[in-house]
Amino acid sequence: MGDLMTDKVLNISHAANKTGTITKSEVSAVTFPTSRKAGLPVNRSDRNSTSLKLFSAALGFQRVQLLAFLLLGLLLAGVVFLLPSMVDPAMVEDISETQAEPEKIIAPPDSPWNDAQLAKQRREAQEVLSKILDIQSKLEAKKVQLWAAESFVQAMQAAASGDEQYRQRNFSGAQNNYRSSLTQFESIQAKVDTVYRQQMNQGLKAIDDNQPKIALDSYDLALSLKPDSLDADQGFRRAEVLEEVMALVKSGKHLLKTQKLPAAKEAFEQALALDNKSAPAQQQLATTNQAITDDNFSSAMSQGYAALNQKQYSKAIKSFTTAGKIKPAAKDAQSALVQATNKDIQSNIATYLVEANSLEKQEQWRQANDFYDKMLALDSSVIKARIGAIRTKARAKLDNQLLNTLNSPQRLTSQSVYVQAQKLYQEAVKVQNPGSRLSGQTVQLNTLLNQLTLPISVKFESNNQTDVTLYKFGKLGSFSAKSMDLKPGKYTLVGSRKGYRDVRREFTVMPGEVDTTIVVQCVDKITNG
Repeated sequence: MGDLMTDKVLNISHAANKTGTITKSEVSAVTFPTSRKAGLPVNRSDRNSTSLKLFSAALGFQRVQLLAFLLLGLLLAGVVFLLPSMVDPAMVEDISETQAEPEKIIAPPDSPWNDAQLAKQRREAQEVLSKILDIQSKLEAKKVQLWAAESFVQAMQAAASGDEQYRQRNFSGAQNNYRSSLTQFESIQAKVDTVYRQQMNQGLKAIDDNQPKIALDSYDLALSLKPDSLDADQGFRRAEVLEEVMALVKSGKHLLKTQKLPAAKEAFEQALALDNKSAPAQQQLATTNQAITDDNFSSAMSQGYAALNQKQYSKAIKSFTTAGKIKPAAKDAQSALVQATNKDIQSNIATYLVEANSLEKQEQWRQANDFYDKMLALDSSVIKARIGAIRTKARAKLDNQLLNTLNSPQRLTSQSVYVQAQKLYQEAVKVQNPGSRLSGQTVQLNTLLNQLTLPISVKFESNNQTDVTLYKFGKLGSFSAKSMDLKPGKYTLVGSRKGYRDVRREFTVMPGEVDTTIVVQCVDKITNG
């Protein structure tokens, strides 16, 4: 047997032979329950365990049986060796004479079937007892005395009743009591999961009720029931720091009440660092964060309205935008932001309009148009901005065309460009209230157009050996010097001479030029080697 040791004890049974005399004794083996720690030192807890008590009872029964056998042997020896010497021989003779034959001593008959049944019952009882001892050990490790003490005592008493039957060699009765005890132990063992859940719930409730002692005891028992439970271990750790968490929460509440919000937040965060599942710390931290949010929102709104009253619209917009980020769903922040934005737009439009009018008076049309465009970007419905943008855009275009024409008079020597310049002049003179800038541009263009119709005297010089040709006019022949009246424009002069390289001269005749002289002569000989 796993938890049992078999002690062999001689059980002597006498049998009579055919003559009625004592025959050889028959020996059978008897087994008794004992502790699995047999042969090892017994500690204090083992002395009090039921396993040792059962073993002691069996061992006691064994010793009593041995003593009985020894006494029986001594008595038998006395009868065989001492009794004849103590009896008077005459009496023996008388007895022998009166008895026809000696009296037969009848020994009890052999009963192998009964012995086998008893051995079987004893073995089965020991097997049940082994299971009892195993469950008992496990339940004691789970601190069964704390959660099923009465049931455990009853199961132990049933086992003790089995021991009593066992000592009386009533193995069938012992087995019945052992089985009853085993059933009770198994019933207790089946409650482990239920008790575990109860202790876990009780531990959690104790934490919620701020009862650290009860919480520690509950989770400690839960760990005894299930040592590998991570939930029970976590609960036990929470219970260990519960007092410290309670102190931090209490401190945080006082700080919150006195409006020391950052310090209160820090206290609640420290509590959650110890126990991140602490409901009071979580709730108070949420309350504190909300209070901080409300405080920051109110501060931003106050700053925004103060700036709005001082017409510091950009600053007001910034403050109301900050308030909107703190509380995105706050309608008052949205409304204040719209108000500040409209005020800022109106203010900017008024400023831009003043700037645009000033630039128009200075005939700075492009810059004025830029301000009208800015006004329209802020509010496209502003009529003054729309009209001003159209007006300044047209004047800016006219001004740019006049500048390009006046800055490039050579282009006017082209007939097509000259015609466009004439049209530009007609457009400029039609402008009402032209201003000094446009008036001056118009006069300059008109003068330039008139000058381009007047011929200008041009002098040519040569070496009297070069044949000169003026494009648009024809050949000028050979000469030393010659003068001609030419209209403003671009011209090309070509000189040729036999045995010399040709020369080409391009020149432009423009109004206002004085003593224009063009030299054309071939002087570079052509060599044949």
